[in-house]
Amino acid sequence: PRQSPCFAPARLRGVVMSDSEDDIPVAELLKRRNRNRADRERAPKRAKSEADGDDSAAGPARKRESKKARSKAAKAPATPPRASKAADSAISEFYELKKGELAQKLLRRWWYSIQWPTEQSRTSPGDGYVELDGYPGVWICSEGDDIGKLVDQRDPRGCPNMANFCRLPADVLQKKLCEALLAQKEALVQREGGGTALERELDRELAWAQKINTDAADKMAARWIRKWDIGSRWEQEPDESAFA
Repeated sequence: PRQSPCFAPARLRGVVMSDSEDDIPVAELLKRRNRNRADRERAPKRAKSEADGDDSAAGPARKRESKKARSKAAKAPATPPRASKAADSAISEFYELKKGELAQKLLRRWWYSIQWPTEQSRTSPGDGYVELDGYPGVWICSEGDDIGKLVDQRDPRGCPNMANFCRLPADVLQKKLCEALLAQKEALVQREGGGTALERELDRELAWAQKINTDAADKMAARWIRKWDIGSRWEQEPDESAFA
């Protein structure tokens, strides 16, 4: 087919021809184009080789330095795990213990058997203080020189949290869990009647908790405490009487 005069032949597309090139044969222009393309393809490879410090191009001295650096990096000590990662590992390991299971199940329903904060913490610390909505035991000054000051009267030693539960005796956790399950079941039956799937699940949880050997659970937890140095992580011991 006849080539349209509006387009250069396919083999010549991409060849820029200026007035000074009018007398140069097309074959020579194609050779120049191929040489320029080859130069462009080689340029990134040379730059990458220089940036990476190519041992073959740097000579024997560079090879020795590179080998020495790799050997030094291989002998470098591993970076110790971050404190937060270690804490996550400790908690995960505790939850796999029988005592950890007791604590975890109690954390889900502690308000059925533990009163916290105590009524004593809900006494105003002074004139001008009001209790924060949703935070019983926490007071804020609303007038006077101390306006905006917060006073937290809750006793952290009796707080139903992981820090306290992991250091309480297993028999205390067992007792409070059984009480919580029974109270939760009672509230469920009053609201939805008996025979529900959740009621059967609570019965299974109660039977499991009652069979736990608390002495054995404490021994396993003691090993965990020594392994992770749990005793030094908190300044205050839990108040066992708060969970009686």
